Amino acid sequence: MDPITQGALGAAVAQGVLGERRGQTRVWLYGALSGMAADLDVLIRSSADPLLATEYHRHFTHSLAFVPVGGALVALPFLFRRTEGKVGLRPDAKLVLLACWLGYLTHGLLDVFTSYGTMLLWPFTNARYAWDGISIVDPIVTVPLLIGVVLTRRRAHKKFARAALLFMGLYFGLGAFQHHRALSAQAALAAARGHAPERPRCMPGLATLTGWRGIYVHQGVLYADEVHTPWSGAATARPGESAPLATAWPQHPEAFERWRHFADGYIAWHDGPDGRFLGDERYGRRPGALDPMWGLGVDDEGRLVRVNRRPEVFADEADPPPRR
Repeated sequence: MDPITQGALGAAVAQGVLGERRGQTRVWLYGALSGMAADLDVLIRSSADPLLATEYHRHFTHSLAFVPVGGALVALPFLFRRTEGKVGLRPDAKLVLLACWLGYLTHGLLDVFTSYGTMLLWPFTNARYAWDGISIVDPIVTVPLLIGVVLTRRRAHKKFARAALLFMGLYFGLGAFQHHRALSAQAALAAARGHAPERPRCMPGLATLTGWRGIYVHQGVLYADEVHTPWSGAATARPGESAPLATAWPQHPEAFERWRHFADGYIAWHDGPDGRFLGDERYGRRPGALDPMWGLGVDDEGRLVRVNRRPEVFADEADPPPRR
């Protein structure tokens, strides 16, 4: 999720377990810094390889196996202090280290609830896990966490952080229920089409649990649909666009396989203003449209480039005709 939510969750978990005491270790700070630290993987990039940054975001830094290392690296600058001309461990060094481990642990676990894909079990598998239960930005998650962290710090009582975490858990449970409803509506629409959907997914829209992007594959064709799960009334699915799945890129076979793995196989070809590109169909401007926000293409010199199409740019473009 967004850095603010990641930091707030890391702080709340550290406070909820360890508490806060006035004038002593700033548990919230160490938890917050550690909760955000895994996203430093965005610094892993190469001008010669446009896919490197894409592949290494939510990679090993987000795995459970890396938590001991990541937490320790965040804690390192805070473990020592100079007294009487000598440098030694702080008396509360163990508490600092534990707070950093707890904060770092929350990052990958939170990200896996979104739809992007997180290598939670690296190095045992390179699979990207995505549970599609929550949006990457949702104030209903963020704001209660921030309130709980601030109150716990001011009142020096962990009950506020724990209450915020309990609320978040209940909200995530509601997200799981809404996700189940969305999948059921999508399955009903696929059945009405006479399809046996392969790898169906429903992903929440930005800051909502009532609007979803449903995608699935049937006989080599990718379908995108708009799914609604209102708080009252039945869940519904509205037919959207479809396009053949991309199956090969003879000029760049290695890049094709890397991009397909990143996008979980939901890829299709598109004609853009700068040429043809291979889109990541998990994300689009409209839930039922195949107009990807990013993709992989080549520049005028034939070099691979990451194609980024910002939502605000989409808003100025004419809606393309649906593809059937």
